[in-house]
Amino acid sequence: MFRISTYETTMFKDIFDSIAKLVDEGVIRLEKDKGLLFTAADKALISVIRLNILPIAFEEFELSSERESVGVNLDELKTILKRGTKKDKLTIYDEQGRLVILFENSARRKFSMPILTLTEEELPNIDALTFKAKAELSSEGFKKILDDAKQIADEIEISTDGNKIRFYAIGDLSSLDIEIERGQDILFDLQVEENSRARYPVDYLVAMSKVAKVADTVIIQWATDYPIKLTFKETDRMILDFVVAPRATE
Repeated sequence: MFRISTYETTMFKDIFDSIAKLVDEGVIRLEKDKGLLFTAADKALISVIRLNILPIAFEEFELSSERESVGVNLDELKTILKRGTKKDKLTIYDEQGRLVILFENSARRKFSMPILTLTEEELPNIDALTFKAKAELSSEGFKKILDDAKQIADEIEISTDGNKIRFYAIGDLSSLDIEIERGQDILFDLQVEENSRARYPVDYLVAMSKVAKVADTVIIQWATDYPIKLTFKETDRMILDFVVAPRATE
């Protein structure tokens, strides 16, 4: 049994809208000392998502044990969460084998959906990845870059020579080339152990970029022909790590 509530309704809506673009179903874990946790891979095993919404983000966080878990259809959860507004208080709890999502403002709107019997899948340890380049950018600026790239091609090359970060996409007729040098407003930090270059599927990166609405910055870590890790963080409230495999080099 559990019952959690928060006024961060928009954050929940944007995060699970992004996750549902890649993952059909999964297990949400609730832990008293860690908050809400969710880890999953997409069916093609191209990406891994790890989410932690910290306890401080909740007005109420009541569990009948130290740890609870609930299996959900993420598309259904996303659809219901979209009915919430930024002024709503969001409460989620289990009741008679169903997951209840309650919005409270000028009215009480109560939705429910089935709780699924799922087992947590064994996933790669993304903390074991070793990267050679790291950049911190404005999350909105990064989202705009990806939105531009998806109009041109289905993959984007991300590279650095130590002084700048470059985003390059080429399609059948058009190309996009964006260079951001140290000191420019959009680039807050650039650390390069080794010049790095790799290509990634644009649609995967775009899917998670909606989290930019709830995080001021995104930390990008990558290496040559190696997975990329995006970290979106809202101080004291939410951390979302997203790892995507590189496209093969021709």
